[in-house]
Order: sequence, then structure tokens, then C-alpha cells
Amino acid sequence: MKIRSKLKNTLLSGLAGLTLTACGGGGSGGVGAVNDFVEDLSNLSGSATLVSSYSSLLSDFQSVVSGGDMSAIQGVITGPDAGDISQANTLLTQLETAKNLWEATEYLIDQQNDNDKFHIYNSDSFKKAHAAMLYLQNHVKPVIQKVANGQTITLADYNLVDKESKANEIIEQEKNSTSSDYANTKKIKSVQTINNDTDVATVANDIDVVHTEWAVVEGQGQETRTRTTTTTPVTTTVTTRCTLQRTTFLNNSTSDGAESCSVLDPVITRGTATVVEETETRVGEAVVTNKSRNDVLDPVASTETPVITYTDWAVVEGQGQETRTKTTTTRNKTTVITNNCTWQESTVNGVTTKGTETCTVADTQVTYQDDTVVSEVETRSGAAHVVDHDRNDVLDPVASTETPVITYTEWATVHAGGGQETRTRTTTTRNKITVVTNNCTWQTSTVNGATTKGAETCTVADTQVTYQDDTVETATETRTGENPVTATTNLDPTVVTETENSANYTETTYTDASDTTTETVEGSATTNTVNRDVTVVNDNGNNTSTTVVTRYVDTTVTTPITTKVYRTRTYTDTVKRNTRTVTTTTPRQRLTYKDGTYEDTNGTATVVNGDWSVVPLSDSTRSENILQSENTVDQVVTTSSSGTEISRVTASNAYSDLDANLGSKTANLSTTVSDHQTTEFNNSTGLTMIHADHAYAKGWTGEGAVLGVIDTWQDKDHADFNGKYQWYKDYVRNSDTVPNYGSQHSHGTHVAGIVAAEKNGTGTHGVAYNADLVGANVDYHGNGMINKGLAQQALHDMAKLKSPESAGGEAMNIIAVNMSFNQPNFFYDGNGSTVTQLSDGTYNATEITTRLLNNGYGDSEYWKIATDNDIILVNSAGNYGFDHAGDPGIWAVEEDANGDLILGGKMVIVGSWSGTGVAGNKAGHVCLNINTANNTCNDTHRLSDFYILAPGQSINSTIPTGMGNNGDDTATMSGTSMAAPHVTGAFGVLHQMWPYMNGENLVKLVMNTADKNLTGYNVNIHGQGLLDLDEATKPQGAVGLATSGRVDHPTVSLNNTYYSTGTALPSTLSNLKIMVLDEYDRNYYMDLGSSFVVQDKRKFSDVQMLVDNKNTYLPHNQMYGSFTQGGHYDLAKDYNFGFYTGENGSGDYSLNVGKDFYFSNKFKFRTSLGHMSEQETWLGNSSDGVLAVGDNNNTTSANLGVAYQLGNNVLSLDYSRGKTDVNTVDNSLIKSFSDIETESYRLAYEIHKDKHTTFGWSFSLPSHITSGTMDLEVAESVNLDGTINYTDINSDLKQTTKEKNLGFFYSKTPEHDLDATFNFTAEYRQDVAGQDGKDGVNLAMNYVKKFSGACGFLWMKNPKCYNADGSKKDIKAMYANQGKQVDNATKHGLVYDLEKDMFVPIKK
Repeated sequence: MKIRSKLKNTLLSGLAGLTLTACGGGGSGGVGAVNDFVEDLSNLSGSATLVSSYSSLLSDFQSVVSGGDMSAIQGVITGPDAGDISQANTLLTQLETAKNLWEATEYLIDQQNDNDKFHIYNSDSFKKAHAAMLYLQNHVKPVIQKVANGQTITLADYNLVDKESKANEIIEQEKNSTSSDYANTKKIKSVQTINNDTDVATVANDIDVVHTEWAVVEGQGQETRTRTTTTTPVTTTVTTRCTLQRTTFLNNSTSDGAESCSVLDPVITRGTATVVEETETRVGEAVVTNKSRNDVLDPVASTETPVITYTDWAVVEGQGQETRTKTTTTRNKTTVITNNCTWQESTVNGVTTKGTETCTVADTQVTYQDDTVVSEVETRSGAAHVVDHDRNDVLDPVASTETPVITYTEWATVHAGGGQETRTRTTTTRNKITVVTNNCTWQTSTVNGATTKGAETCTVADTQVTYQDDTVETATETRTGENPVTATTNLDPTVVTETENSANYTETTYTDASDTTTETVEGSATTNTVNRDVTVVNDNGNNTSTTVVTRYVDTTVTTPITTKVYRTRTYTDTVKRNTRTVTTTTPRQRLTYKDGTYEDTNGTATVVNGDWSVVPLSDSTRSENILQSENTVDQVVTTSSSGTEISRVTASNAYSDLDANLGSKTANLSTTVSDHQTTEFNNSTGLTMIHADHAYAKGWTGEGAVLGVIDTWQDKDHADFNGKYQWYKDYVRNSDTVPNYGSQHSHGTHVAGIVAAEKNGTGTHGVAYNADLVGANVDYHGNGMINKGLAQQALHDMAKLKSPESAGGEAMNIIAVNMSFNQPNFFYDGNGSTVTQLSDGTYNATEITTRLLNNGYGDSEYWKIATDNDIILVNSAGNYGFDHAGDPGIWAVEEDANGDLILGGKMVIVGSWSGTGVAGNKAGHVCLNINTANNTCNDTHRLSDFYILAPGQSINSTIPTGMGNNGDDTATMSGTSMAAPHVTGAFGVLHQMWPYMNGENLVKLVMNTADKNLTGYNVNIHGQGLLDLDEATKPQGAVGLATSGRVDHPTVSLNNTYYSTGTALPSTLSNLKIMVLDEYDRNYYMDLGSSFVVQDKRKFSDVQMLVDNKNTYLPHNQMYGSFTQGGHYDLAKDYNFGFYTGENGSGDYSLNVGKDFYFSNKFKFRTSLGHMSEQETWLGNSSDGVLAVGDNNNTTSANLGVAYQLGNNVLSLDYSRGKTDVNTVDNSLIKSFSDIETESYRLAYEIHKDKHTTFGWSFSLPSHITSGTMDLEVAESVNLDGTINYTDINSDLKQTTKEKNLGFFYSKTPEHDLDATFNFTAEYRQDVAGQDGKDGVNLAMNYVKKFSGACGFLWMKNPKCYNADGSKKDIKAMYANQGKQVDNATKHGLVYDLEKDMFVPIKK
């Protein structure tokens, strides 16, 4: 049954009215708690705009709900019409505005002081308003969403919002649970851990007793000592710690939790020690006095040990015996000993007792008398011959001391000593050194020639004593005298006051002039010349492009300009002196002795210093220029040459299906673009706008890629997601959150459909419709709001999914994750944007800079788990209309300490393109590192580097099953949330095409190929432009050759690659096709050989060598080398020598030495050995770039020739053979050369008409390669893991076609100094440089004529113009005689000489 629109509108209005009523908790008029809470907000500072926005919103609600008629309920149940849907969409927009206003409200509350915030959060109106907002988002919005989607609402749906009691019930439940919990959390200011310690202390004493030595009390017969007792209190403290959590609320009230207690380790503390000293007394041992004397004893006569000497044994003739004389000498002496005797006398109570004496030898005097000599004759059998021996040994000196001698002075009274007496005790110790000489004797016995030594006997032979300086020690002894002090009287002190002056000193102050002077100094200029290669790529329009490299020589003159700024400083030098009074007070006492006498004594003086005062003495001024700043700036002036083209390379821009390294294309796809513009395709304007159909026609649909969606709930069982989800997780509060709340929100399903909805003939399909998905629902409460912390957790889980199985992952090929969420907290409050613009046009968000300053880092660390695992993050820019992106996209440009992007260039920000402009947040830059000095931004990167546009207006995509129009479960939505998934899908498409390309390069590819051809394009608005999948699937950027074995390693540029040869090009090079990489490490193929050229660079023709180089044949020099300096010289004895160097200081050189052999005066045999060295060329072949060769490429050659004279003419034949070694360099295709050999031939006939005229012809095969190979390693294809496959090419350098030359020459030399010189050569060349069919002619001519001006210049004179006497020749006569003489061989009797290479007189 068709229901009238009026009834439907009436019912819808009633529904909206109840919704607002429910938000207000049941108040009539539809405002309730929300209106009450708004009234509370009006009291807050900065709330005017917010309150106005609420008022406008409530007014809009009331305008929609006014005139409601609830009687038409059945009409809504039968299904809404277009008007209902439109009005429902209006209400949804208002609900979204209410949600944004609530976020701004909470931000405003957070800006208030703590007390106001507490009262707000504690108010019933806040809880009710919060609960009403939850009811609005979680219960009412799903019902209105159904109407907006054209779905029929059920009676249960209607009853949920129709009954005021039901609304009040739900709001009350939310208020008492979720809202109260939320408000209680917001009221908390801080949570503090409180420790309550209870100490129990125990005190004990540590006692230590120390005694001094006993000391004698003079005259009392007693001894005393001091006993010191140290008592230290030791406190042992045991602490019991009880801990509780104290919550401090915003109003500074507190609440304590339960205590938990534990015993800590005891603490031992030692207190201040108490020291007590006591004197102990005992009966004295005695007063002891040391005594000594020297006693001289009676002389004692004695002898020393006899000395026995023997004569030699003498044979007694005829008796078989031997005799000798034994002489015993005894030394007689008298010894007088002096003893030193010491003893002690002990006096106790006046009684003196002498102790035992101890005597020691103090001195010994020895006097020697005449020796006693006794001689005896000894006899023995003559069997052995015995010999006596002796020697004197002087032992080491021994130091010792004698007994000390102690003496005393008399007791003397101590002045002012209180009756004390002192004396000095002197102890003298005599030091001596004793040297003992021992006499040692022994016998040797010789029998039958064998000698045996007997035992030695040693005795003291002499003792020498030397006395050293005595050691004298003194000590002072004190005792109480007989006249002690009986009284002490204090006298008036002596007071002396003086004035003390310091040394003069100078104190300097200064003032600076307000004006400054500037001095500019120009430094020495430096000149630097560098080559600058400019590459221009021209699109030829036929799927090829030509790269032309032009080399310019830049000459840069750098002059340092130093600017110094001075300011005049005037100094005032003040000479000053400090002065003060010094008061010295000396105390005085009078001491009165027992006998009535007295003496006055001075005590220790006390010095009191007064305060210093300053006395100025004089002033003087001086000035100097102070350097304020010095800045040196280089003045750089650069001039450039006109430029020389050094290479031209034509490359194909077309991919080939034979490129084995491309990803696998989707099977059975049409290559016609229009075939992909199906009904599904056309149902979304976004696919057309990004040219997705062009990518599909090339075979790329996202097959093999896995793409992620972190959003609200996603209907993974939707028909368009048939088996696509490889993993999915709900991060929600309760098990019923999704079925009761979250499943009513279509945002997540809509986003997932744009990314990868299946192409199945119904509805619409996603960008990467063959890709798989992983998903996460982070709508924690099921209210359509994203929980950012859970989104970060979901990224961690997805990163683990991508990790290899060996690391606990599942090796999922996750390429990019879509995050269509955003928050404005960093940029917005109730009054609007809090962002200010810097001087350079970037933006300063104080919340962000404060966070960076306080934390030392930003939020990128929360997202880098994904980018570290090469997952691209695609974030919607936001819908707040800011001139810049929102959070979290702003963290794309955060750098680490090394200046590297923390997210590695893999965070992409996507804005919404409406077809005519940007809807939502734009591409302006939010600065993370501000230069406060000039109010500019120091960030290296800009957010616009990572900002791209994609379609976001009225995008049709999937919504949860049962919520869509016409049974296809799709709906239209708008915003940057719809733009971002287009880019996510694009990454899936490009990954299929280039499966080994890393995330950073995928991002670069998408950014660099975006379409900037937008009306009014501005990088700070449009970023990098509009996503373009057609352009992104073409080769892009500069091409290079991979030489390291991996695509993700550096490449060698092909821009400067060229190959120029003087010999025929090998066939392997002329058809050389190589694999190259573009800027994003993608590979394709180009014909490198097509750019190679053959250039004839020889300096001389073979026939010209007959004219210019006499008869020496040097084919390598004349054909290959860049030789412009040097020459060939004849030496003695038929030797010759040649040396040449290269042009422009290239380092090329050649040298040769030769000798001619004459077998007769008509037959000559020529020989020569040569060496040629080339830098960066070989045999004239020059190349660079990926075909470069090294330096010092050497050729060694040998030349042989014969010449035979026929009359005045010469017939000659020459042959040359050479061997060349070529060096290679890194990063070149050329890896090695081997066995390069060359040879050449020349047959010539010279006709010498006369002394000045020669002509002739030659036939030659110029130098050519006869054998040798060049090995190349060429990249062929790329594996999926990024490694490169190479193929080896072995190029045979042998020339199959040889150049043939036929030449003629004519030479005329001058007969007179002023005659002309004329040379002419002509050479026909067939198959030039070995190129079959390429022929040519080489002509050369020179003419030299001397003029009379050549006779002199300034002081220089040409001797040929002057006679022997110094007079100048007649120049006119010389001209007149020119040509009149006849000087030919026949008329003047001359003949050509082969050996001398000149005409000589004919021998008669």
C-alpha cells in the first residue's frame, strides 16, 4: 500500500523529535538534559561559539521534528520514500555535527581550571548529556541510518526510540554505568602512591677504653696515667612500611585505598660518642739517673797467632830425602783497653741506690814489640812436593757504634714559667767503621806431576778502626722548681690601633656607542672548473624516448667577502685604594713568686680588622673598536660553456609481455580499456577518475596482494567479500557490542568495498578487486567512533601476520593498511582552530610542538611497527576544512636523530577530490621543528610530499547486508574516508605488477605519477595531485643499470653511456639489448646498441705518413692515439727515436725506437719497437657509463719494412703487428678483454724528381683487429625476491671486413728561403673502419710561404737573411732570382741517396 509522503515525513519528524527527547532524558519540548548542559557550558570562558553552535543544532532539530504526527507509524514500516531518505540524511548530518560538537565540548572543558572541571564532571547534567550522546549514537543513529539507506524499520526499531520511557530507561542505564565511570575517570587529577613508615628503634652502647703509658711524678715516688672511656650509642631502627594509593581529584579532595604493609631492612645509626678522661695513680717505681765513667785497664802482654813459613823442599843428594826450613814468627804486642762503665742510680723518697754497673770496651790501644822467630829443619821422603801458600783478604767495612755517653746541663728557671725549671740532656753516640784483614794459608802437594790443594786456614791479620762524626741527640727535661708562682694578677692590656692601606688598583667600567661601523674585506678568489652533464629526455611519440646528454664546462669563481661590524667602546679606568683600621690588643699578667719577686708577661695578641672602605684616587678614559660580528659570504660567479653533446640514447618506453620479471598478470583480461567500463565500474565515479580501467587493460587488478582495513565493524560475510578476509578481529568492549551496536554502522564495510570489493556483476567493485583483505574493528563501544590505541594494537597484530612463519607469523603479503579516521584535538577548541601560520606559509600547532618539547618525540613511534615491516599506512586527511592534514597523518614527516623519516616515507595522506576542488583538509604543512628566530619551519620534508588526492564525493560502495538500496547492499557516502581506500587499492594493483617493489618506492611511484593538471594547482592545497593508475603503470624516471645483483641497490646511470669506435662494431654490441631499472627499481628493456657509433679518428692517412713522417711506419700512433705533441728524431748509427703525448693532458703517450740496416747502398731493412698507452680508451675506442674501461690500456708493437732504390725512386713494403691489454672498471658491463692483436700492411712507391720535388702512391691495409674477445655481463631478468639474473656475452672482436686504402701524394720543398712549401695527399678508403660498403676519400693539402718580414722581429734576427759580415742580404734580388736557376738531378749532376734520404753529387 502506498503511503502519502506527508504521513511518512510526519512519522520521521516524530522519530527525530523522540530522538532529541531521548537525548534530553525525556524532557518535553525535545531539549531536556542536552539543553540543561548547554546552559551550564555558557558559564565557561571561550564557550560562546560552542553554545551558539549547540543552539543552532537544537534549532535545526526542532525545525525538523515540528508538527510530528505519530499516527502514521504503519507507513514507515512499509518503507521510506526519497523524501524520507533525504530527511534522514539531514538528521544523520546533524547527528555527526552533534558528535563533533561533543568532542569540541570536551576539549573546551579540558581548558578550564581544575575546580571548574571537577564540578562539570561531577554534575548530573554532564552525565545525563554524555549518556544522551551515547543513546543518540548507539541507539538512535542506527535507526535513522536504516531510513537513510532506504531500509524498512521494524516495530522493535521504532519502539526503541518512540517510547519516552524506553529512552529514559536507556539513558539512565548509560548514565549510571558508562557515563558515571567516564565522569569519575575524568575527575581524577592524579594517583599517588603514599608510604606510611612506622619505626621501632633499639639503642645499645658501644664502649671503648684506652690507657696512656705510666708517667713518673717527680719527688712524689708515684706514677700516673690517663684512662679514656669512649661511649657510642648505637641505634637499630626497624621500619614497617605501609603503602596505599591516594587518588587526588580535580577539586583537590582525596580518596585513599587499602593499605598493604611490609618490613624493610633494619637501619643501624651510630650516635655522637661521649668521651670521659680519668687519671689513675700508683706508687712510683723510682727517679732513675743514668751514670757512666771510663776505666783504663792495666796493659796486657800477648802474642798474635804465629806465622809459619817454609822454604822449598830440597833434595838431599844420595839420601832419597828432602829437607826444608820451617820458620815460626810470633808477633808480640801490648794491649791497653779502656772500658766505659754505665749504671743507674734510683732515688725513692730521697734515698739513692746505685744499680749494677755494665762495662763495655770503649777503646783498645795495641803496641807491637819485636817478633819472636824460631827456625826448624824438616825432613821427608821425596815422594811428594808440597808448597805452602797464603794471601790476605780485606773484608767489607762494618759500621757500628760505641756505648752512648749522656751529659746534662744545670737546671735553669723558666722565665714566666710558673716556677718551672728545665735542663738539656745530651746523648752522644760514637760511630765507627771497622775493616778486618784475614790471612789465609794452604798447602799444595805435587806427586808425579799431580798437584793437590789442601784446606785453607784463615786468621785475623789486621783490624783498622775509623771513627766517624758522633751522633748527638738533645732533649729538654722539666721539673717544678724551688721558687714556684704564688699569685697571678691581670694587668691592663696593651691596645695599638693602626691604619692599613691596600695596594692601589684600577677598576674599569665601559659604555658602548649606539652607532656601529662596518668594514668589508674581499678575500682571494678561487676558480674551479667542473663538467656538468645535462640530460634531456624527449618523448618521440612512438613508445620511445631519446635521452641526450650535453656536457657543459662550468667555471666558478668564488670570492670570500668578509663583513666586520665594530662598535666603539669607551672605558673609564678609576685608580682606587682600600683602607681599614687594625686594632691589636695584647693581654698582660703579673706573676708573683714564692720569694716575693715578680715578672710581667704578655699573652697572645688579638687582632680586630675594621671594614674596608674605598678611596678613589684618579680617573682616565680610553676607547677601542669592539668586533660585534663577522660574517663571511662567498660571492660565487659561474659562467658556462656553450655545451657539447656527448651521448644520445634512444630507449623503448613500452613494457613487453616477455618481461619475465613483471608480476603475473590476471588471466583472461581484455586489453581494451572500454571493456572494463562495466556497469559495476560505472557505478563508482571514483574508478573512472583514477583511470583504473587502464590498469585493468594492462593486466593488473591487485591479484596476490593483501590489503588491510582498520575501521568500524566490517561485514566480512557480504557477498562482495566472498572469502576475501584472510584475518579479522573485533577489538570491542563486550561480546554483545557488535550485534547490538557496532553492526549498525556501515563506515567500515563501505571503506573495505572501495578497497577490494569483488567484481561479481552486481553493485560495484573495488579498486583492487582481486586482492584479499585483513580487517580490524576498533569501534570499542560500538558507537561508530575509532579508538586510536586499539588501532595501534591492530597494526601490531597485522605486522605479526606479515612476519615469516619462522618468527611466529603467517607470512601474509600485507602491502598497505587503510586508516580512514582522524581527530582534530591538536588543532581545534570551542572557538575554532588553534593553529597559527608561520612566516614561510607553514603552520604551527602549539599542542604538537608542546608534545614534542615535553616528550622529546612525537606519535610516529606508535605507527612505525607497520612501516618497519614494509606496510604502507594510508590515512584520510580529515573533513574539518583545515588548510593542513590531521592526526595521525601529520607524523609522516617526523625524523629521528639522524634526519631520517621515522616512518620511512610510508605514511600516505589522502585528501578528497570532488572533481572541481578539494573537500576537507588540504595539503598545508604542520611544522614539527620551528625556527623561533625567524618564525619559519626547519622541517626537511613537507606533508605535501606525502599528500595525494583521490575521489571522495558521492562514492558508491558496500554497506552491511540488508541495509542497502535495491537489494545490492550499496550506498553513497562522501568524505576523505572514501578517498583514502582508492589509494590503498591502488597499492594492491601496483604490487601485482611489481611484486618485489618495497613500500617506499610504491609510495614514490604513486606520488610522482599523480596528475597535477588540476585547475589552480597549488602544492600546499593539492599535494602531489590526483591519483592516476594509468600513468603509474608506465615506466617512470631516469633509467639505470643494476650492477650489484639486487634491484634495491644503487644503479649506474645510462645517461652518459656511449661507445665510439675506430674499428668495426662487433655484432654482439650492434644488437645489444639490456635490462634496465627505472627510478622505482622496475625493469624493462632497451636497445643499447642502437646508440653506438663508428668514428674515424685517425690523425694521418697512410699515404700522408710518407710525407710527414719520412720513412718510419707507425700505424698505431697515426690511427688510434690522440697524439698532438712530439715527433720523430734520427740518432747516430742509423738509429731513430719517436715520442708523442696526448692532447689536453689526457695522459696518452707513445714511444718507439728503431734501427735501419743497409745490405747495400740500394737496399734497406727497417725495424722498430713501439709502446702506446691510452687512458680510458683502447685502440681508439672510447666509451663511458656502463661501457667504461679503465686507465693504462697498453699496446706493444713491432714494425718491419724493406726499401729498395730504383734509380732516384724507392719501392717499400712495411708490416706491423701489435698486442693490446685493456683494463676494466667496476659497474661496467665490460668485465674483461683477452688476446687482442692487430696488424697492418703498406706498399709504397716514391718518385724523387729532383732535390725539392717528390710524389708517389701507396696501397695499404690499415691497422685492424685480427683476434681478441670482449666479455660482457648483462642483466637479463629479476626474480620475485629482488635478485637479478645475468647472462654472459663473449664478443669476438676480429674484423671480418678489412679497410683498403689507395693513396697519392705530391710534395714540393722550397729551393730558396722565400720559396713556398706545398704538400698534397689524396686517399681513397674502401670499407672504412671495417664497415662493409662504407667508402670515402680523404684529401689533405698545406701551403707555406715565407715573406721578408720573417727576417726579424724586434731584436731577434733570422741568420738566413744576413751575410757572413752581418750585412743584410738584398731581399729584392733574392725575389728577382727566384725561379731562374735550374736545379734538377740531370743538369746539376745529383742523384738520390737512400741512406741519407737526400740528393747528393754523382760520383765521377
